Amino acid sequence: MDIKMKISGRTNLMKVEARSEIQEIMIKENFEAEFETIAICFKSGDTSGIVELTTQEFEDIRKQVERNLHLVKGIHKFKSTEEEIPF
Repeated sequence: MDIKMKISGRTNLMKVEARSEIQEIMIKENFEAEFETIAICFKSGDTSGIVELTTQEFEDIRKQVERNLHLVKGIHKFKSTEEEIPF
């Protein structure tokens, strides 16, 4: 996963770019649906962090990806063997 961020301070603009792998996906449940979150944890070398989404934000992303999924021709998995996973 590629991570790109722009952080603007009072006097400067800092850009951060890193490459990391997703380590874990955690779902934090709550009795009230609006407080449930989905956390995507990543770590690689000196880069680590958590991207936390509400269920509504996750659902919005899922819908946008689903609408554009027809543009993806396939996924190549690069491990010990190359394998194509068609949609």
